[in-house]
Amino acid sequence: MDVWICVLNYLLTLKDTFHTPTPPFHTAKHEMLGCIVLLQYLCVENNANNMKRILSRILLALVVIVVLGMLIPQNLKMPVVGADSNSYNHETFWYEGWGTSIVHKGIDVFARRGTRVNSATIGIVLCTAEYGKGGKFVLVLGPKWRLHYYAHLDEITTKPLALVGHGTQIGTVGNTGNAATTPAHLHYGIGTLIPYPWRIDDAPLGHQKAFYLNPIDYLKGK
Repeated sequence: MDVWICVLNYLLTLKDTFHTPTPPFHTAKHEMLGCIVLLQYLCVENNANNMKRILSRILLALVVIVVLGMLIPQNLKMPVVGADSNSYNHETFWYEGWGTSIVHKGIDVFARRGTRVNSATIGIVLCTAEYGKGGKFVLVLGPKWRLHYYAHLDEITTKPLALVGHGTQIGTVGNTGNAATTPAHLHYGIGTLIPYPWRIDDAPLGHQKAFYLNPIDYLKGK
């Protein structure tokens, strides 16, 4: 504010210069040019400050969104209806020698073809498709910025951007993709957008453990 008061006073002084009976024209012209340059500088500086404030607010908003996402409880539930801890092998997460994938980045929950698959947690469906090794799959963004991957589905019963909760059906158990020669099962994996570097170890592709979580840790007793 003080800067703009100074500019105003400067302009008033310039006005008095133009009303002098015998003003030197070249001096007045230079004064005007100087004023224009000063105003341009102040405008640029003001725009830069506004941009900094906008970026700061955007950054603050992003931080708040990330923190709120981390605070939402996950309350993971078994996604395959009727399945329990006996429905999957407790040693398959990060099992080595898993074909071209090298390691198994999830667990396989076995059930009869067509068995209902529910979302394991609340979230929003990011993607549904049939592609590659996973065959028909659904990808859900859940609490704590974690991605829940449901693959080898026989049928997909949800759509992108759909809101899901515990008990919301997203598909049925199948053996699509590279599971065509195996009994029907759900491949369930959990990824995290917020890396956990303390999980990195010397196992094959151990550095990727920062982004893949073991579903069994959250399904124990369920």
